[in-house]
Amino acid sequence: MMSFVLGKSNINNYTIDKDQNNQIITTSSGWIKLLDKLELGTCLDHYTFIVECPLFVARQWFRHRFGSFNEVSRRYTDVDLGFYIPEKLRLQSKNNKQASDDNYLDNEQNTLLVSLLQTSVKTMKVIYNLLRELDVAKEIARGVLPQFMKTRFYWTAPRISIDNFIKLRKHKHAQFEIREFAEAIEQMIGYKECYNLKL
Repeated sequence: MMSFVLGKSNINNYTIDKDQNNQIITTSSGWIKLLDKLELGTCLDHYTFIVECPLFVARQWFRHRFGSFNEVSRRYTDVDLGFYIPEKLRLQSKNNKQASDDNYLDNEQNTLLVSLLQTSVKTMKVIYNLLRELDVAKEIARGVLPQFMKTRFYWTAPRISIDNFIKLRKHKHAQFEIREFAEAIEQMIGYKECYNLKL
């Protein structure tokens, strides 16, 4: 078991950078903001972010279990119902079953399918709003909302977990949308390779 003692000489290492709290980095699918940090110069430094991204990005993010998440629940709120639809639709990778590649649909197909996706999302939003107007429970009504829906969550994690996230999610095979978030986090707080820490 490890114990940590903060003496008077170390307490000055604690930083909450109020200027940093105003920094929001936007990505193609959402945004991220650093809310708070506790930096003592170790791999156990802690950071808290607020993130808005599509559900399919959040579900990948939540696979990183070393940290805590607090997600806004559609059971409690109807506000800020936003969606993300990519402007250009990437093609499935030929040699990686779970990844896209840097190729896109041709312009004509892309325009048609993006329009259909937008129509579908608008239709699902209309159905959701109708269900809510008829006083159907939010927990039932939210079932019609697509994976393109944006969610918002707080993420608090130690440096070792964040460095692991950056390492894995900046990889060329990571989904483009989550890769943008990993790059944004690295831009905000840097990267120390703490994932190599041996305990």
